[in-house]
Amino acid sequence: QLRRIIYKATGLSPHSCIVTLRIHKAKRELFDSGKSINTIAYDCGFSDLHFFCFIFKKNTGFTPREYKQTL
Repeated sequence: QLRRIIYKATGLSPHSCIVTLRIHKAKRELFDSGKSINTIAYDCGFSDLHFFCFIFKKNTGFTPREYKQTL
């Protein structure tokens, strides 16, 4: 039932919802802190930097480095 509730509220699967929340946290961290991209990825729950960069680009259209430079 939790899956149905999350899908009804967000229109996303639970996995996609969690990944989206992690990406939003990463965007805030890139904006606010002077941490490295690797540290931010780890702090947001991603253990693989390549996967983090792939998902970040898929959601924002920018790599984390490009996103940080445009700020």
